Amino acid sequence: MLLRISKYLFCIVIFSGCVLFEKDTAKEKIYGLPKPPYQKLYDADFERVWRAIQIVLSRYPIAVNNMDAGVLETDYIKMHEGWLPPDHPPVPPGGRKYKVNVQVARGTTPNASKPVVRVRVKKIVQLQRDFFSQPEDLKSDGLEEMNILYRIDREVQIDRGLERAFERMKKRE
Repeated sequence: MLLRISKYLFCIVIFSGCVLFEKDTAKEKIYGLPKPPYQKLYDADFERVWRAIQIVLSRYPIAVNNMDAGVLETDYIKMHEGWLPPDHPPVPPGGRKYKVNVQVARGTTPNASKPVVRVRVKKIVQLQRDFFSQPEDLKSDGLEEMNILYRIDREVQIDRGLERAFERMKKRE
């Protein structure tokens, strides 16, 4: 009887051991981020939002800067030289590179009371394994896109605050 129970316990330990040491992929997923496309509506004029986008992307090498078309595109950046979230370990240099595309469009709200500007940010990540192979497209985690949208929002708020402070100072004179 004792031998049979010990056999069952041994089998349970052996078969559950693989599950105990299995890598938890749920912890690697980042919860709380919206799904692509990463975009945001700003209730500000187009020129103010465009200026904020240029301030935010001033550290990136710019390839296309067309305000009339509403397109701002960076040049390819090697992954280890680009932006990394604070909790990510440094990425070793390799064949990964990416570029950021920003599309800006004017519009109105559904009740047509005020104009809005839609900003859509897309990060294109590519992996080139060797010199002869074609680049392979990879999925972005969305952190850099959300960071860019947040920083644009903050720049728009700062610009509004400075404008209000200037107007108050002008009234005092």
